[in-house]
Amino acid sequence: MIALAFASIAILAPLLWTIVRLFREAVPARHLSVHLKVLPEGLAVGPDDVIEWRDLVEVRVDTTADGPWAPDLFLVLVDAKGRTVSIPSEILPSELIDQVGRLPGFDYGAFIAAQGSTDVATFLCWRRDA
Repeated sequence: MIALAFASIAILAPLLWTIVRLFREAVPARHLSVHLKVLPEGLAVGPDDVIEWRDLVEVRVDTTADGPWAPDLFLVLVDAKGRTVSIPSEILPSELIDQVGRLPGFDYGAFIAAQGSTDVATFLCWRRDA
């Protein structure tokens, strides 16, 4: 019986190692480089691109079922021009969470619920009144 167990391990170990190696190669690097900067007037998303707080119309959290091996939670900001910025939680500045949390009527319950989601879902946290 012990010999059968060792034989199984000897056969399966190289296969498992190959699967792990292939999986690691398929997963993108977590070192994302983005020019995010929280400014008094808005969120700088590039050298010359700012989403201004006064133009913000929606804040939501989108989740995927891709975690934990890939980004699976994104804070999404939408401005009045229809521009959307989707920021993965891995690079989400805490200052940004503080800033959007100050929006009148921001739904912290939805924000917290999103943190525990493992499904594809959208959690609306704030929308500007029409």
